[in-house]
Amino acid sequence: MSAVVLWPIAILLLGAESGTGDYFPPADPRAGGIRDLMLVYLSKDSWPQEDFLPYVAYLGKERQKKPRDWFYDSFLFLAYGGAPSGTTYIDGPSNKADWEYYWDQLLFRKDRALAGLEACLADVERTLGPRPPGPSTAQAAAAKTGKTPVILMIPYPSRKQKDFGDVDGDGRSEDLSQPADRQNVVRWGVQEMLRRWNKTRLPHLSLWGFYWMNEGIGPHDEAIVRATADEVHRQGYGLHWIPYYRASGYDRLPELGIDFAVLQPNYAFMEQSGRRAEELRLSDTARRARRWHLGIEIEMAEIGGRRERDNLWDYLTHGRDEFDGYMRHAVHAYYQGHRTIARLCDSDLPADRDLYEALYQFAKGTFQGQRQRLAGGCTYRIQGVAVSEYPDDGRRLTDGCGTRDLATAHRLVGLAGETSRIELDLGEPRRIAAVELRGATRGTAGEGLPASAASPRYFDVAVSATGRDWQTVGRGYRWNALPAEPMTVGGMVAEFAAVDARFVAVTVQQAAGKVTLVDELLVEPPVSLTDNARCRFSPAPADPNAADGRLLDLCYQRGESSGDHSVAWAADQQAAFELQLGEPRHLGLVRVHTPQPESLAELRVLVQADGSSDWKPLGQAVRDGRLWDIDAGAAFGDRVRFVATPQPGRQVVLDEIEVYPAENLAGGKAYELSPAHPEQYGDPERKKLTDSLVSERGFGDGRMVGWQGQNVEVSLDLGRDCPIDAVRVHSEGGGCGAVQFPLRIDVLVSPDGRAWSWVASIDRPPEQLLVDRAVDDTRLQLGWMSVRLEPVSGRFVMLRSAAGHWTMFSEIEILAGGENVAQGCSYHLRPGPASSAPYADTTGKLTDGQYATSGFSRAVGWQTGRPRVVLDLGLAVAVSEVSAHVLGGGPAGVYFPAKMSVSTSTDGLHWEPDQDTAEHPPESGKDAGQATLRVRFPSRPCRYVRFEFERRGWLMLDEVEVYGPTLAADSP
Repeated sequence: MSAVVLWPIAILLLGAESGTGDYFPPADPRAGGIRDLMLVYLSKDSWPQEDFLPYVAYLGKERQKKPRDWFYDSFLFLAYGGAPSGTTYIDGPSNKADWEYYWDQLLFRKDRALAGLEACLADVERTLGPRPPGPSTAQAAAAKTGKTPVILMIPYPSRKQKDFGDVDGDGRSEDLSQPADRQNVVRWGVQEMLRRWNKTRLPHLSLWGFYWMNEGIGPHDEAIVRATADEVHRQGYGLHWIPYYRASGYDRLPELGIDFAVLQPNYAFMEQSGRRAEELRLSDTARRARRWHLGIEIEMAEIGGRRERDNLWDYLTHGRDEFDGYMRHAVHAYYQGHRTIARLCDSDLPADRDLYEALYQFAKGTFQGQRQRLAGGCTYRIQGVAVSEYPDDGRRLTDGCGTRDLATAHRLVGLAGETSRIELDLGEPRRIAAVELRGATRGTAGEGLPASAASPRYFDVAVSATGRDWQTVGRGYRWNALPAEPMTVGGMVAEFAAVDARFVAVTVQQAAGKVTLVDELLVEPPVSLTDNARCRFSPAPADPNAADGRLLDLCYQRGESSGDHSVAWAADQQAAFELQLGEPRHLGLVRVHTPQPESLAELRVLVQADGSSDWKPLGQAVRDGRLWDIDAGAAFGDRVRFVATPQPGRQVVLDEIEVYPAENLAGGKAYELSPAHPEQYGDPERKKLTDSLVSERGFGDGRMVGWQGQNVEVSLDLGRDCPIDAVRVHSEGGGCGAVQFPLRIDVLVSPDGRAWSWVASIDRPPEQLLVDRAVDDTRLQLGWMSVRLEPVSGRFVMLRSAAGHWTMFSEIEILAGGENVAQGCSYHLRPGPASSAPYADTTGKLTDGQYATSGFSRAVGWQTGRPRVVLDLGLAVAVSEVSAHVLGGGPAGVYFPAKMSVSTSTDGLHWEPDQDTAEHPPESGKDAGQATLRVRFPSRPCRYVRFEFERRGWLMLDEVEVYGPTLAADSP
């Protein structure tokens, strides 16, 4: 195999259960006119009147952005942190002064928060007139009053706070570890908010009720929630809640006294925890919401690029009736990063503004969009035995309409036999990096899909330019079905190094006697560096609307008849335009697509480095059909200039620019950090898993290595090629401490640590438990998870475990002819074990290929010591440049390092002399910045690269990169 395939998509359980309820609808009288509830997180000096405008009103695209229609119909005011004591309001031990600060300095502050919303509503009403009534009786009643419903947060009364302050005048500070004092504080809090509310003139607002802040309701909080509901209801108001995905208590609203709740999918944050964003999480959340009569939260992370945009498109698309149907039938809440929606509204990037338009359409119930899919509507052919009950009509696998339950199972396409093949025609060559196969299986219940319906064992992906000569590029692994469900919808994903392909073949391998039910075939492009780029044209194109992002939308124009995606210049006019990237990058493939290739005589491409006024040519582009390509040779720059010369009498017509990063040899590779961040169940010397010592008492005996909620990679170097015939992993399960045996552990082998092949999966718990004892209402279980396989030769072995709440390993054995060839071997962990230290690396951040776009969530940070990163490339390769992407500028004490030193080694023992760089952008101390620190040298072989940094305050590092000798010798 020539590339690595990543995780299987986590399965989604669907079945008869999904029909036993429905969403909490806007028409329910308890909604009180709420359909689209915008969360307003308060902090000091936040949310003046003008900040509310893009939320209260839909603003037009003109420069002055005038209100064109009403937008969100209700608002929830809350605060996460910022309490004077330093704690948080969501789960920290806040005190009386903290609560009063929230009310007086944040919520009821003059000209901000509630007062800011009131002023904004009054101003918009003068422009648009009164808000029209909604479709439901409750919405009509709310509109008739001319008032917008609002909900106010009740800070979480933490039992850890034993000195809250005196709230009833008896001279004794309330102790929230005592139930009576806890109830007394909540009662006081509700009454104090109502007192302030009644004193404040807010004629355009109506108080719907209050919000329970903590996002999970465990057994120790049930009594206080019921008491809170009783007090709120006694005062004549409602109690609202927004639990996280599968939070404790989300399925028991009536007994808790909560009037309605909105369920979080948490899909927007899956990649932040090191997991692939599994789109089927949205459908599973929708199923649970229908089952338990809940609304759905639309969540938006900071929009840093295409990943985040696509993520939001998925939230909106799944709301359409042909998907999960919550757009028109459920109440919604909206969580955003810092002013995300306002920034989408104001952005000069068309891809951002398109999302603002989509959010408006979603709130109006008219949204019909979908994220760009390369395979959407493409033709395909199937080679294999058809299943007559699930026929193919030639469109189902690329129509974008998914199967979500038994009622929509007619959309599935059935394939019988052990091997089936689907060949997809993308229409013309495209750059691709992943293929996803979605399907459905029966599960174990006695109804639903045919008993023979099962998930495939795996599928292979091959690509071709002609449809004849095929190159295998990746493999997707099978997934497991959980028991007691009549239907399981899930998917497999193969990810691989980006390749060009017009034709994509998926060869599905199934067990004998089973059938494969396929739902959809998806093809994904790699992330282009044009994500947040701006185009500047000179001269201007003939079409005045050409600056609307057509060259950066990843949409090829099919044929010459439509100009929807193209930009054209006048006949005989040379076209020149500049692409401004977000920041300097190492450039790989640069591509221009034209629907009229014969009209171009020449295309030249130049690059300009950050801070330089010189343009350096990358060379002339080479035409291949409608594509003009150039290999930038890892040239470094942030501005790319294109000069297109037409044939005589013809005009330049272009419809897409793509710029991809150069091949980074460090991508996905393992590394070690020093000083290491403290690990909860750690392995600082990376010896525990091959020291022949197994845990006898579980995670408390110091022999376990643990990860929380992460996909886990363990890469072992056996030191020599070995005929591997079995793999064993000593692990813990049973539920004690939320530790469970992994659902699956994939085994991959490699001759060189770079090209990996999947050979087997461990998908069963231990056959024999070495320890099995009760601990409270759970069990602590220890045993060996194992798999035998046909002997396969390899020096490097990688174990990949799908995420669980807690994953615990104490030993790994790789067997060859009965001998444990892993004993004493070195290995890497990616990510490192769980850590509660701030800015620890718990997701493999430094080689994930993703730069931080805002904040520090993607960075690894140190405030002490001399930070060091030692990167292992697997085997020695030729290297000519290394770089590190760092954050700085001064805010929050984060500065660029005074110096970065780099050394290389072929064996990890003998190191080449350090080479240094002290270059970085100027810093004001006020404005955050980013920089790529580079060290170049004559090409030399190395396996290990060592980075050392001389800190100035906090060091925030978010990516390390290594480039080979293809680097352009005269790169700026």
